[in-house]
Amino acid sequence: MTTWNDIQQEMATRAQVPLPCAAESFWSDFQARARLTVQETPGQTPRRILWASLAFAGSLAVLAITAIPFFWAPDSMAGAIQVLSLEVDSPHSGAMILNVGSNNGKDTGAIVWVSGLEESHENAP
Repeated sequence: MTTWNDIQQEMATRAQVPLPCAAESFWSDFQARARLTVQETPGQTPRRILWASLAFAGSLAVLAITAIPFFWAPDSMAGAIQVLSLEVDSPHSGAMILNVGSNNGKDTGAIVWVSGLEESHENAP
């Protein structure tokens, strides 16, 4: 049966160890091999990253501009939305809805006031 020690000894006898050489010959061989390998210039990658980041920023800006009306309702949209009823699931002492009007008579917003919520936290089990 072949053991690991036998394999190691056989590999050691077959191994070809390069002869030590002077530093000058090593570096001349190294430079000769380096010239054989084609290396890309570093100018291409940053341009691609620049254009990709500009395209991403542009698409993000377009998305943000189109999404603004959904997250921030201007006054013209606020007048079309009225709060008519309110349902509060927490125990409270009262609720009030105040529709705010402007000088031209249109509603420009609403204030919802719920009172007594802090008292329900004190009485909670």
